Amino acid sequence: MYIRGRGKIGYLTCERSQPSVTDPQYNMWDTENFMVMTWMVNSMEDDISSNYMYYTTAKELWDRVKEMYSNLGNKSQIYELTINAREIQQGSDNVTKYFHTLKQVWQDLNYFNNYKWNSATNAKHHQQTVEEGKIFQFLARLNVELDEVCERIIGRAILLPIGEVFAEVRRKKTRRAVMMEKGKT
Repeated sequence: MYIRGRGKIGYLTCERSQPSVTDPQYNMWDTENFMVMTWMVNSMEDDISSNYMYYTTAKELWDRVKEMYSNLGNKSQIYELTINAREIQQGSDNVTKYFHTLKQVWQDLNYFNNYKWNSATNAKHHQQTVEEGKIFQFLARLNVELDEVCERIIGRAILLPIGEVFAEVRRKKTRRAVMMEKGKT
């Protein structure tokens, strides 16, 4: 994100290819190339970064790092994330922490999504099915005291989007906490 935010992503994608040493733009390219490489190496742990200090271009460095550490296509990573998502439950966490923990795993799984759809209708249907699965997964692992709100959400003819489901559960939990506190006083 930092490299893209600085407008230097072209150094990793070869959109900013290395000009000839005699080109008047070479010094600027060289400076920016090493700046990107520095950002990348400085973002690594010390024991890893020392192995990447001697590449001459940011693209070359990026390709070697991607080759070593990219999990795209790694079925064992997808399997591990799927297991993690199934094991996450609210437990002692508040609803917000529980939801965002789940959401992070879902985002990691989405990273591996490489579906190619023949039609927009199929893609939309798939997205709705995945969203419903996330809603059911979120609701299923909430603590028992939220069963009432889960039943109300599931009982609707059309399910709300996942963000609205989370907001409704969070509001119910907050109201419940306020009412319990009120009952003590």
